[in-house]
This record gives sequence, structure tokens and C-alpha cells, in this order.
Amino acid sequence: MMMCQPRKQFSIRRYLQQKNPVSRWAKSLDGGGNLWYNNAERSIESEKTMPDLEPFDTIQRRIITSEHERCGIGTLGERTLHVILKHFYEPDTALHEQKVGRYVADIRRDGEIVEIQTRGFRALRAKLTAFTPEYRVKVVYPIAAVKHLTWLNPETGELSNRRKSPKRGSVYDFLYELYALRPILPLDGVSFDLVFLDMDEFKTLTGWGKDKKHGAPRYERIPTALREIVTLETPADFMRLVPESLPETFTTAEFSKAAKLSYTVAGYGVRTLVTLGVIEPTDKRKNAIIYKRKDLNQ
Repeated sequence: MMMCQPRKQFSIRRYLQQKNPVSRWAKSLDGGGNLWYNNAERSIESEKTMPDLEPFDTIQRRIITSEHERCGIGTLGERTLHVILKHFYEPDTALHEQKVGRYVADIRRDGEIVEIQTRGFRALRAKLTAFTPEYRVKVVYPIAAVKHLTWLNPETGELSNRRKSPKRGSVYDFLYELYALRPILPLDGVSFDLVFLDMDEFKTLTGWGKDKKHGAPRYERIPTALREIVTLETPADFMRLVPESLPETFTTAEFSKAAKLSYTVAGYGVRTLVTLGVIEPTDKRKNAIIYKRKDLNQ
């Protein structure tokens, strides 16, 4: 049994009674806003790989009303988002938290390891290097396609009204994190599941400024709907991360504009795609490196 940690709790009952918090199966976003490019220039027909398991909404409600009701959301050493995804990918808890050499895998079954990584891919380097000689590895990365924000008063446990965030997650959230794995990429036998979710995010009023919201830490994330799962494994899969509107040759600045990213984040993405063998440098234009898509048929 998981042990509760002595952190400030808030009412799970009140959370469940908020406006439309109940999980539901949701269809993929249509032309009104696509998950891949965050309303960029095109939509990609993504591969859906929904595991043939218990419905996501059933798992979500069971988790947050069992251990998390007993302890209070955000009081466990393991966060709610991580727990729900782990039970979604493998309902048999006997296969959770398996010791593999020096490390503990989130899930181990039939020659495969599943790692749920909500952020900080740098921590995966040693694990992936240790796991891949003997196991296939699936890295699960959740992305908030739609997010609602609630503020938590740490003194009283009271919650603010729930509001929709203007920020939308995209595949480039993942590409930015993937940069941390460049020293060990590409890796055979490793795939990535990008899990697009609707999420409720809770932050504590412990930041600075009059409203205490600036720089406030995230307290908890709770998924409320599963929208889509996109699997990336081969160079052809990763090629889909290169915006279609780019010309045959392009610079980081042009990639930045097409993907609607800052120049710095676009630079991380371009260098990662070079490491993955998806694009390659071909020339220079003044101080700018010129890239082109690689011919994957060669």
C-alpha cells in the first residue's frame, strides 16, 4: 500500500463536483485546432494506438477516488497523472515497479518495459542505456492538449474557480524534452507514445507578487480525458515533425516560423532531428546553417 506523505490536502469531493471534471472519451481535435502543430499550417493524420485496455475514464475515476481520496490529491510520492497512466498501460499491479538491474521500471512485461516520463528526459539516459540491450522500451509522455487551471490556497486548502488556459500543448513540447537524450540517440528498440490529454492543473498560491501567482509551483495535474495517442519510433515517424510548409532547404529561423516556436526551442528541435537522422546540414548562408530533409529510402 502506498503511504501518504504529510502534505496539505484539498477536498477530492469538491474537485469532483467542479464544472465538467468527469473523464470522458474524446474525439481527436479537428480543423479547429490540431494537436500536432498547435494551430500551425497543417494537420497530420496521426497514428492512433489506443491500448485495448480498460477505458481511460474508468481508470481515472477509480484512481482519484481510491488511494488519492484516502490521502488527498497531491499527497502521494507518486503523482496522480503518473499513477493513472501506469494503470492505463498495465492494469496488473504485479507488473508495476519492477526491479531491473540497478533501476526500477514503471512496468515490465513480456520483454517490454514501459516508462512514464512526465518531464525531465535527462533522467532517462541511464535507464534507457541499461534497459535496451535486453528489452523493448516504450516511453510514455503526456501532453496537455487542453488545460484548465485551478489555484490552491495552501493555508486553507480552498480552490479557486476552474478556468481554461489559453496554452495548448503540441508535439514540440516532446521534441524540446527529447533534446536531453541526444547523447544516446538514436536507440534501437525504443518508441515514444505521446499521450494527448485534457488536464486539470493545480497550482499553489505561493509565488511572488500581490496575487502570489508569479512563479507559483505546480501542485498536481489530473487528466480528465484521453484525446489521442501518437507513437513515434522510426525516422519516418519523426519526419512528420518537420513542418510540411518548409521548402526543400531551410534554416533554423524558417523552422521556428513554420512550427511557431521560439528560435531557441526551434534550435533544440533541429539539432535533435539531425541526431535522429531525419534532416541534415547541407550548406551555410552567412552565419545560418542550411538543412534539408534526408532521403529515408537510401
